[in-house]
Amino acid sequence: MTLSSLPINRRITILTGMAVAGTLLVLGLGLLNLNGAMRKDIAVKTQHVVESAQSIVAHYGAEEQAGRLTRPQAQAAALTALRGLRYG
Repeated sequence: MTLSSLPINRRITILTGMAVAGTLLVLGLGLLNLNGAMRKDIAVKTQHVVESAQSIVAHYGAEEQAGRLTRPQAQAAALTALRGLRYG
């Protein structure tokens, strides 16, 4: 049985179904790509926040080692700076 031997309403239904299926496939692939990009962006932002936090802690640790701050002062200053960090 070929497509041309089917009644016109059946052919239109089949072609419409194929168009809808193709559209859904393209939409699904686009959403998967978007999901991957968003997850990568979140991972990069998280990495930057963690690196900033490590840098702050290292800075105040160096200040303590240099004798410019006591340990409690360095810890308090680092904690104050870290509280200011926010994701996004």
